[in-house]
Amino acid sequence: MALAGSTPAQWSAKHVVAHHIDTNIVPVDDDSMYPFKRMLVALPRRSWHRYQHIYMWPFYCVTTMLWSVSNLMKLAIGYDLEGVTRVRHHDASDVKETWAVMLFFTFHRFVLPFVLALATGAPWYRAPALILLSEVSCSLWFALQFVVNHEVVESVKYAADAGADAAVRDELTGAKTTTAAAAPAKAERNDWGEWQVLTSHNFAPRSWLALHTSGGLNTQIEHHLFPSVHFSHYRQLSAITRQTCAEFGIAYNESDSFALALRRHYDALHTLGHHDTLDHREGLAVARADRKKTQ
Repeated sequence: MALAGSTPAQWSAKHVVAHHIDTNIVPVDDDSMYPFKRMLVALPRRSWHRYQHIYMWPFYCVTTMLWSVSNLMKLAIGYDLEGVTRVRHHDASDVKETWAVMLFFTFHRFVLPFVLALATGAPWYRAPALILLSEVSCSLWFALQFVVNHEVVESVKYAADAGADAAVRDELTGAKTTTAAAAPAKAERNDWGEWQVLTSHNFAPRSWLALHTSGGLNTQIEHHLFPSVHFSHYRQLSAITRQTCAEFGIAYNESDSFALALRRHYDALHTLGHHDTLDHREGLAVARADRKKTQ
């Protein structure tokens, strides 16, 4: 991740601690890029979200650049939070490591192309072209495989029941109405393992190519349940997990292909950009079921 512009301390806070423990629970897990897009019903819908199913695709092409520049700015001004999770530097060596990573990233990503153009006598405009080419080729694959891991309707609908909705609305709007109401829902939250299954989504889980080109992220459920297990074992683990979920009646969210996963992500972008809740989808499902019964 250092080559993509994230320091070990930042990544540990944002991803390992916040995202992997409290997946899709706001405001702890802020991986959903709000307010640029809205992927959780706990977050208020803004006017521009109506078009997020259109504008987010080019945005995904430069996600890592914007993310790395954001990390560099936070480091420069001494801002040490990722969402609500504190970025921890335990000693001076951690601070040195953080600065070394960010300086190395800044040099090789933004400065080195201009140095090479100058040294070889190439036209200067080839440097930003090279930067853009490397950014799009890196960012697009990085962003797309991340968003389909958790941002499909089948996964985000469970975050709506996490008990955080009311509390977050209060935090963002300044209202003071929901502490007591939110407490019972939080108390009834599913256990950690079940929550990881419900809020994650696999794509092409039986594909050897998808497994190795994604580093196991295509089996996101198993990645969350067994993060210390090497991804080469995830296909075997997914068969066991799928069987266990069926035994206990837990939804196991997966798409047979990456293309289908992207289609489901588009559906989620459109749905959550146009509707405050997912209630209308439940109504559509009931209507479809009724039609099948009458046929």
